[in-house]
Amino acid sequence: METPLLNGGAEEGYGGADGDYQPLRSWREVRSMVWKETVKLWRVAGPLAFQILCQFGTNSMTSVFVGHIGNLQLSAVSISLSVIGTFSFGFMLGMGSALETLCGQAYGAGQVHLLGVYLQRSWIILLVTCVILSPVYVFATPILKVLGQEDAIADLAGQFTIETIPQLFSLAIIFPTQKFLQAQSKVNVQATIAFVALILHIGMLSVFIFVFGWARLVQL
Repeated sequence: METPLLNGGAEEGYGGADGDYQPLRSWREVRSMVWKETVKLWRVAGPLAFQILCQFGTNSMTSVFVGHIGNLQLSAVSISLSVIGTFSFGFMLGMGSALETLCGQAYGAGQVHLLGVYLQRSWIILLVTCVILSPVYVFATPILKVLGQEDAIADLAGQFTIETIPQLFSLAIIFPTQKFLQAQSKVNVQATIAFVALILHIGMLSVFIFVFGWARLVQL
């Protein structure tokens, strides 16, 4: 673990022996340095921001399409996503974020073989966590009624929540994989996957609701 976490300063054109920039002596050099650092930052932050937008876009698009079915259905789905879904999403994201530190340290220290070990351990831990959180999904209806929701909304929201249990387990795979790729700066892969998933999600919503007419089954 004594290997420097950051190296390659000379290759980046810093010029300093410690991998930092040499003293800047003019505004031109300052502008050049700021531009270089800005470009480097957005090469990482841009795809990550786009990926997060796509990730949250799946729930947003779900609400948009359900709004075409009816007010009751929209209320139920919105309550499910905002109460039960947000709780589990935040819980899983918090636990998965621990992998960001571990993978970052391992990759920076050159111990690449540990990345896969940490990833697999995180998968196991989060999958077990999903099993523990599953009763919240199963008993979503009584939980929402205790919180004061109307019976009709709580019943339909509970039905929808149970059907989204597979999404909970998918988070156990998604979050660790995101941190695994992010530690290696493979952010373009994350952005591409998130975009494709969003497009497929919108396509399936369109087909199931407007083509197959499954929305009518929900209204019955």
